[in-house]
Amino acid sequence: MIIDYAILGLLSWKPLTGYDIKRVMQDSPFLYWSGNNNQIYKALTKLLTRYENIMTQQLAMRKEEKRREKNFPNRSEQERFVWEMLCHNFVMICEAELSWIQQFRKGLEHFRKER
Repeated sequence: MIIDYAILGLLSWKPLTGYDIKRVMQDSPFLYWSGNNNQIYKALTKLLTRYENIMTQQLAMRKEEKRREKNFPNRSEQERFVWEMLCHNFVMICEAELSWIQQFRKGLEHFRKER
């Protein structure tokens, strides 16, 4: 789990390849790590799966919130409009992220088949 957090921290700093991540970790006195590139890519795959699960949960929550919105009849038209727009935006973001993850996974499969 520690490597996951280190990778996230490094990627939040700037975009890096798996090789760059390994090099930064090896060169750092604070992030000493003697693993290989496979461990980095496994950790990235695990992080992607966790992110996909979070986005799936968020999408389900937003849809449920939309369904339950009918239980608030005292909202003004403006409040209802703002709520619908926010809910629609959240759903679109989650769906777009899940679509990106699927495309990303398909792209990775393409490279695995070429080996």
